[in-house]
Amino acid sequence: DLLRRVGAAAGADRLIDVSRCHLVGAYDIGPGNRALLDRLVSWEARVRVPTTLNASSACLGSGAPGDPGERERARAMVERYVTLGCQPTLTCAPYQAAEPPGLGECIAWAESNAVVYANSVLGARTNHTVQYLDLAAALTGRIPRAGLYRDERRRATVEVEASLLADGDVRRGGGFALLGLWIGGWASRNDVPLIVGLPEDTTTDELRTLGAAAASAGSLAMFHAAGLTPESPDTLSLAGAGSLSRRVLTREMLETVAGRFTAPAGTVLDAVCLGTPHYSLGELRRLAGLLRRAPGAPRIPIIVSLSRATLDLAVAEGLDAALEAGGVTLVTDTCTYFGSTVSVRAGTVMTDSAKWAWYGGGNHRVRAVLAGLEACVASALDGRVIHGESGLS
Repeated sequence: DLLRRVGAAAGADRLIDVSRCHLVGAYDIGPGNRALLDRLVSWEARVRVPTTLNASSACLGSGAPGDPGERERARAMVERYVTLGCQPTLTCAPYQAAEPPGLGECIAWAESNAVVYANSVLGARTNHTVQYLDLAAALTGRIPRAGLYRDERRRATVEVEASLLADGDVRRGGGFALLGLWIGGWASRNDVPLIVGLPEDTTTDELRTLGAAAASAGSLAMFHAAGLTPESPDTLSLAGAGSLSRRVLTREMLETVAGRFTAPAGTVLDAVCLGTPHYSLGELRRLAGLLRRAPGAPRIPIIVSLSRATLDLAVAEGLDAALEAGGVTLVTDTCTYFGSTVSVRAGTVMTDSAKWAWYGGGNHRVRAVLAGLEACVASALDGRVIHGESGLS
């Protein structure tokens, strides 16, 4: 009934099958939520398609940082979902799985950064499936055919000229995160930007950073990056009839966005928080390399959120030991922009994540400083804010 009503409101012509789901409800939000899940468990309800769980509200490992009561409440919620047949992946980056969704595959994902990544980088199809609608889709294997499940909604609506990101200093200084925040600030829910001019060697991690930032600052669910993403062969084929409006990214625009997430050089830091969305194996390797070349040890905590699966890969490479020896705390199952995994005293946290900066500042009531990874590591070594070379961090 919920799926039918939502479909009617969204103008869907029918329900379609989905091959997998990713749910955002693996945290305790009150008695109503617990009662709904307990009723489904009592009915012996089971998900009908492979269904993974988003990050929880706490790290569930024994001895993990955070409030023990918060951890037990989070664990109880996860257990309810596992009883329904869900996989306790507990990550906001389900696309890092060994077999991610493929081009044209219809899925129902609810985590905002994962939705952008699936549509844009993988070419799979999903709307931003809000909580409880995601659960309904998992229990039925069905979703209304509306929005980005339709070909016509996936066409580019605006061209963004972003060749400024080819500047190495801008790129290293958090340029992809700032570009995403800028796009999220003006793009409407129905916009699908076609971004041109990005470097040919742009990584999937950088595209993920861009999408997560745009989804945090706005409601973007898809973009095309010319020559980089699977559904962006050229401007004309994506635009359909008529020409695209055009926006040109400038350094001044990025500096305006960066100004919201900065602090004077020398400001005392509480921590450096990385991994929102959860860090990939490639990002862990880059961090380990920077710490290996560092002249000393960090003076403040460096906390990295990652999935259990990525941690297993890091352990296999010995990366976990190298990072922990370099002063890094690895946290699974949750994201540090909420919950009690971060202890705040001085009131300033640095991050390379636009999503952490967007939400963490308010959740923890701290000043969030957004910077490139190199500036984050340099600042952790000093215990104070050190700006990068670009002036954007």
